[in-house]
Amino acid sequence: MEGYRKHLASTLLLVSSLIVAAPVTTVPPMLSAQSGGSSTGIDPNLLALARAGDTKSQLLVGYAYYKGAEIPLDLDEAFAWYQKAADGGDATAQFALGWAYLFGTFGKEDRNQASSLFRKAAENANLIDPSKVPVQHLGKNAYFMVGFSYDEGKELPQDYPQAAFWYRKGAEQGDSGSQLLLGGLYFDGKGVPQDYSQAAFWVQKAAEQGEVEAQGNLGKFYLAGRGVPQDFQKAKEWLGKAAGQGDAMAAYSMGIMYAKGQGVPQNNGAAYMLFDIAAARLSGPEQIDAEKARDLVASMLTPEVISSAQAAAEEWFAKFPIRK
Repeated sequence: MEGYRKHLASTLLLVSSLIVAAPVTTVPPMLSAQSGGSSTGIDPNLLALARAGDTKSQLLVGYAYYKGAEIPLDLDEAFAWYQKAADGGDATAQFALGWAYLFGTFGKEDRNQASSLFRKAAENANLIDPSKVPVQHLGKNAYFMVGFSYDEGKELPQDYPQAAFWYRKGAEQGDSGSQLLLGGLYFDGKGVPQDYSQAAFWVQKAAEQGEVEAQGNLGKFYLAGRGVPQDFQKAKEWLGKAAGQGDAMAAYSMGIMYAKGQGVPQNNGAAYMLFDIAAARLSGPEQIDAEKARDLVASMLTPEVISSAQAAAEEWFAKFPIRK
């Protein structure tokens, strides 16, 4: 899943630039100005409850100051109210404030504080409302971003159980990235007991939503009979979906199927083309294996078949250029 991780790592770098500019999409019902309301535009009853220590009211007031819709935007006030709610034990405020510390939303970046708050929020995670996180458009993806930070060990201290916990929160809400990487943790036994059935279950959820790497991984599960019954037809289906969208590792696995005649007619010309794609686009041991496989089948082909296979590979390269 390395290619997907690299893409997501670049996504993380963009988050901080999007935080303050995130579009406003919702207005909590008690925050709009009402007749007889205070000059701040906040319902005076809500404000009174917040000042009296009601954490839900404190969260809503902080959210109002963060959005700057019904009242002037004031990140210092937003931070102060989020802090009050978090200190009072509100899980949404703890998660939101952890996010703010992680990405410096309020100009206060502190990864140790972020991790501490995420752990506190995890104790009552079923009560978290991700729409109140200070980047509203991320929604359920906020769980994924926290899980990924723990998984990679760059934004937060590496902690696979915490990564699995937050991926699961996102996965259960239908986030395909969380489903894919939770499956990866189950496959590797990181943060959770190794369980190929659970790995296949979550990877299939992501594959069905169109995650290309998940489709390739699911195809390999069916090819090897790992976590699912061995099924060459399903392997071909899922590997074909992934390879047809630029996944070179899926192309390599399909090359093996054509070389061995597994679920497809044995065809060394097709195998050569797929191994040639993999040899050009993979790296490390996978690239070496692909080169060896390509050269092995080449010894069984005529120059004309090799030339035709190379031309087909070039068409694939043109369709899926290397991303920079």
